[in-house]
Amino acid sequence: MKCVEEDSGMRYLVGLDEECNMTVVDAMKDFLVYAWNKRQGVNMSGNKLPVCPPQLRAVQHYLKLGADYESREPVITYWARLYSLQMALKIDKKSPEARALLAGLMDWLENFKKTNTDNEAISSDVAGQALLENEANKLFMFADTNDRASVFNKNTVKSFYTAGVLLDVCEVFGELSEEVLAQRKYAKWKATYIHNCLKQGQTPTPGPIGGDEDDQLTGDNPSVAVPPDHDSSRLPSAAGSMPPHMPPVEASSPAHDPQPGSGVSSCPVKQADIKTARKYCKWAESALDYEDITTAVENLTKALDLLKTQS
Repeated sequence: MKCVEEDSGMRYLVGLDEECNMTVVDAMKDFLVYAWNKRQGVNMSGNKLPVCPPQLRAVQHYLKLGADYESREPVITYWARLYSLQMALKIDKKSPEARALLAGLMDWLENFKKTNTDNEAISSDVAGQALLENEANKLFMFADTNDRASVFNKNTVKSFYTAGVLLDVCEVFGELSEEVLAQRKYAKWKATYIHNCLKQGQTPTPGPIGGDEDDQLTGDNPSVAVPPDHDSSRLPSAAGSMPPHMPPVEASSPAHDPQPGSGVSSCPVKQADIKTARKYCKWAESALDYEDITTAVENLTKALDLLKTQS
């Protein structure tokens, strides 16, 4: 890595790897972009980042996510910007505009990590992933509760959408499990579906259409159009802002309660209900990793209630 200038202790990097084979002209172009950004008031070592160039448009969703969380949960901002950096490096690391953004991200990440060395959610991938998954689960349950209660609005769309984007960022920790992949696909599909229905003046169908969410999902990363006038500050981010209970997840109750101590189920447990119960348990485990006891108890209770209706 090469250094052109020291600015408030933060390095402006112009050499990202040896594959770039940078020339003096390339370095000068990068420095001119850096100087222009600085002249326009973009502080490379502060909170602002250089403008995202058009060729890195795919990264914009994650940069926006990081900006939305910067004041209320900056750890999420850290992981979102690290994921943005990794994505951007795969798309364009040679153009001056891309290099300006990459350098800004590197400086911000380096500075944030240095000033948050005691934060376990930064130093530990396990704790960081637990925080992101827990936030995604809160948003997902909030949106799913509204959806099944036929509360269709921009906040429901944004909550589904943000849950999906947060689970995208979880790829920074490694390959996602099948359950997380399914949850992400459903969240993004539901956000797209409700948004399109509202845009066309139609009433969305609550819950999975046809009762099986897997049949409604096509593709691993569906495009979601978010209304440009949505106020992201209205997003729920704490357990206290969520509805206290989630409607039943399509569990069929037996006609008669089982006799106490019989130990025999009145009807077989559906595979869909087992899958849902496992999902609740996974969310509870994720909440415990971040010491969120309230959310953990809520999810374990839902799993037990769901299985009890089948016993």
